[in-house]
Amino acid sequence: MRFILLDQASANQLGEFATFEEAEAALLRFAGADPAAVPDLEIWDDDQDIRLDIDLRKIEATAA
Repeated sequence: MRFILLDQASANQLGEFATFEEAEAALLRFAGADPAAVPDLEIWDDDQDIRLDIDLRKIEATAA
């Protein structure tokens, strides 16, 4: 799997996904369940070894 959802606070990998969209959807589910965790959630592209930007407006809408 190419995209990885990480929780930096706990150093846990929360899931591996084939597409960014799947990883983002999972992140949004976590954000909805615990908005305080959002700053620690990251999506990484494992192929390019980079952290990807997340649309904060989507997170705000989910966490509201």
